[in-house]
Amino acid sequence: MRVGRFTINDVLWASLRNCQIGSIQTALSYVSSPLNEETKSCLISLPTGAGKSGVIAVVSQKATQRRVLVLCHRRAVCDQLYADISGDFFTERAAGQSIALKNAFDVIDDTSEDGIYVSTFQKLQTFNQAQLDELKQNIDLVIIDEGHAEPSPVWRNLVRNIGAHKIVITATPYRNDLFQFDIDANSSYIYTFAKALEDEVLRDPVFQVVSTENLSSSIRQFLVANPGTKCIIKCNKFSDLEHYYSELNDQFNLLAIHEQFAGDQRVNVKSSVPRKLKDSDFEVIIHQRKLDEGVDIPQAKLLILTYVVNSGRELVQTIGRVVRLYGEVEPRVLEIDQNSNAQMWENYRIFDKSLNNDGAVSKFIASLDTNRLIENYLNAFPDASYYGNRF
Repeated sequence: MRVGRFTINDVLWASLRNCQIGSIQTALSYVSSPLNEETKSCLISLPTGAGKSGVIAVVSQKATQRRVLVLCHRRAVCDQLYADISGDFFTERAAGQSIALKNAFDVIDDTSEDGIYVSTFQKLQTFNQAQLDELKQNIDLVIIDEGHAEPSPVWRNLVRNIGAHKIVITATPYRNDLFQFDIDANSSYIYTFAKALEDEVLRDPVFQVVSTENLSSSIRQFLVANPGTKCIIKCNKFSDLEHYYSELNDQFNLLAIHEQFAGDQRVNVKSSVPRKLKDSDFEVIIHQRKLDEGVDIPQAKLLILTYVVNSGRELVQTIGRVVRLYGEVEPRVLEIDQNSNAQMWENYRIFDKSLNNDGAVSKFIASLDTNRLIENYLNAFPDASYYGNRF
């Protein structure tokens, strides 16, 4: 299959979703353009569960740049991306096909060899200036799987000064800090949640309010009605996590994840997300900001929100855990004693639906650069004027 001046295996191409195809076409067209001082960044926006890991795998492998750096926020996400880029995604989608792949590395201390380097922003923070300068000199293409965490100063330094093509892949295109990338509306692809529902790539969640005393029975009822599914409980504080662990541990095959469990000998508490969690026997998984992004658990179809999530980005990422397709199971979100999260989700859906055409997308991308908006506003004023009753 020819995609511009790139060749992609026919079986692999046929296995991709339309949103992945559109993303890859946009990204490969962008990376094939000449790099100069006017080159901006490419934005690829796909809702959580729409397949951005596959987009990253294909683009990083097919891009003609010699050294590609893929950055993400969490180690678990990094490990999954490294596995997909190294071959897992291609084996899964094009089994038995012979597809030539670049070398992939999960360390970036030495980036002198050609290939794809996969790492975290936390790793960049350990670099001194000389190491950062060497990295910027070696890398030709940066792919940023940015999730929803705030950027570190090291990241800002790298992004602003590196002489390379930059692709930002996100599920939350409304981040305030995206202006740092100077997004090019003509080299961007935004696939909305509404379009994903229309294409039957994702499913719309149903919100319900449940009382604390009925939580256990509500979870059990859902799991019995939908065999093979899992439940995720999101907590605000460690004390809340301990409370729900105590309340539910005797009733479910349960796992609790929090860094304060480091050194704990209980088999069903972990300080970090276990690998291949989707293949485990755990029915209920309790966490505090450990499963909000990048962890693939298709069986997770029930989400318990134990508090009001104040960040819209965090809420969208969190709900993204349960909207993936899993048979015919309808995703459900239970809120304990309130419905504030459902109201914020509805506001997100209104925003999402507003990006319904190329003109709306271009106008939105232009608004991401708040500094430029202020500059344009000030430039509209004459050098001298009369305002109120003063010259």
